[in-house]
Amino acid sequence: MKLKTSGAILLALLLFCPPPVSAVEKYPEPQNVFNWSRAERLLGFMNMEKLTPVHEVRAGGPVRPLAPPTSKRGLKMAALLKKPTEDFMKTGDIVGVIVIRKGEVLVEEYARGFTAEDRWTSFSVAKSFTATLVGAALKDGFIKSLDDQVTQYVPELKGTAYDGVTVRHFLAMTSGVKWDENYSAADSDVVRLALGLGGDKNHDQLKDLAQLPREAEPGKLFSYKTGETNLLGLILIRATGKSLADYLSEKIWRPCGMEKSAWWALDRQGRELAGCCLSLTLRDYARFGLFALEGGRAGEDQILPPDWMVQATRDATGNHYGYQWWVLDKDVFAANGIFGQLIAVDRRSQSVAVILSAWDSPVSSQGDKDRFQYLYQIRSIVMGGQGKL
Repeated sequence: MKLKTSGAILLALLLFCPPPVSAVEKYPEPQNVFNWSRAERLLGFMNMEKLTPVHEVRAGGPVRPLAPPTSKRGLKMAALLKKPTEDFMKTGDIVGVIVIRKGEVLVEEYARGFTAEDRWTSFSVAKSFTATLVGAALKDGFIKSLDDQVTQYVPELKGTAYDGVTVRHFLAMTSGVKWDENYSAADSDVVRLALGLGGDKNHDQLKDLAQLPREAEPGKLFSYKTGETNLLGLILIRATGKSLADYLSEKIWRPCGMEKSAWWALDRQGRELAGCCLSLTLRDYARFGLFALEGGRAGEDQILPPDWMVQATRDATGNHYGYQWWVLDKDVFAANGIFGQLIAVDRRSQSVAVILSAWDSPVSSQGDKDRFQYLYQIRSIVMGGQGKL
């Protein structure tokens, strides 16, 4: 694992980022991430490792090839997707799109200065990577059971609202601990946690999380909490005795044939922000989607428990959420990040679509509408007009 630091220290970057528009001649200050202009977003999202301390997720070994279509059907689908893709990329500051079906790259497009050589930050798409590492740790025996108490791994949480909370509760966002994930409210938990990381160099988010109150019994209430995915990362670090970057390199990056090393942003204690901020290439996002589509296999090696991806992408709470994956329907699941980052995996059509963006706000109803319309078009084309999501 390589530690890389440069420029300003970590910050409110912890979770997600920015709005507006202006010209920019230098890298933006990460502590102002929620106020970045459009130009700053396009530059900053593509250069997070220049703004914050990071760990390297090392690539190595044979690269998994991603090739254009050679079959008649693949060539036809690629041709049919050309115009919808061109239209889609004019909306919402889309910087990259790739669509793969049965090993054939039907679409691969870049825009707004982003290229195949560049990395783009994940925001909450990182949550799905972290949850996948939990599956690997379960198979490796580092985590004995998803029903283990979180205090078994993080004893600092004993005597807090986290008593009685399990690893499974963290995965499903059902701990029952109260948390406010409002990106636009200055006093929300998510924003205060982010700003705290950008302030006092001795700030420790674990101490803040230990002060949170309970609002429901564990397992009874779904509530999206980036802070708890960071705690999930701490559980992995302690259970495996490895950094998240090193474990991700060992279990996924090298076995899955990722093309380039990735960068993972760190908190004040030098731990990866498990709920945010992995930077990787468009093609490597797609390779991760293929790994999920293929049930956690890398070549001949079963990296995850055989039923992990089925369990992880089952809507167990009625909130379209599994184990840090969004469940769009019985066949489609997605890793989703603010400002328009998405990996969508469709078991029925055997396809993976990745969309990277720089929306002008963390969440966007119009952005979601545009993305889903495009995903509908993909499914209709690759399945010969059979159904929508």
